[in-house]
Amino acid sequence: MKLKTLVHRKVRKYLYRAFRYHPLVERGINLLRKTNVVSLHEIGLDIPVGPGDIIIDGGANIGDISSRFAATPAEIYAFEPNPHAFRLLSARFRGNSRVHCINKGVMDQECKLPLFLPKAQGSSDHIDVSVKASFLGGNKNAGNELVEADCVNLGQFIASLGARVKLLKLDIEGAECKVLNSLLDSGLIHKIDYVVVETHEKQMPELVPEIDALRQRLRDEKLEARVRLDWV
Repeated sequence: MKLKTLVHRKVRKYLYRAFRYHPLVERGINLLRKTNVVSLHEIGLDIPVGPGDIIIDGGANIGDISSRFAATPAEIYAFEPNPHAFRLLSARFRGNSRVHCINKGVMDQECKLPLFLPKAQGSSDHIDVSVKASFLGGNKNAGNELVEADCVNLGQFIASLGARVKLLKLDIEGAECKVLNSLLDSGLIHKIDYVVVETHEKQMPELVPEIDALRQRLRDEKLEARVRLDWV
């Protein structure tokens, strides 16, 4: 790729982000699309939301789904451990008192874990590749940037809220089974109205047995309608 083209792409990307993710622009967009329903059209799920309802976005990245949630009157907790993505996420919702951005991952225990951050190549940058960050090691992460990330015990966090959670969205790059099984074991899953989860067995085939076992457990406990593993 020619240097001039590369520079132009990077400049256009910077200008777009500076405008689109400015907190005033974000607030204006959400005022225009103000709603009392979270519409997860990707999986055909509409969830009524009222003032005081709680939504947790586990693995918020730069906040595109949190932005959708922010159009409702809900209180939103957006967790993101990737420092590059978190900088944009927190800047995007600065001044919005209903969106709480937390620079931590969600796990089944409070801990510190190595987070593998893919290296940017060509015209891409840290934000472009941030969706591929993972707590899981392996050969595919060899040579990637490594940072230590704080993780919250999601079950303890939910218990500390002292209220039901309307919606929990999980996209935590392969750690979903561990977190969901912990919520099932503790019974805290019954404090959550809806859970939508992106599983990653296509990218990580080694997860297939664990995910299959979780699907069976949800069927056995008659929770598959409330705990959806088909988020994309």
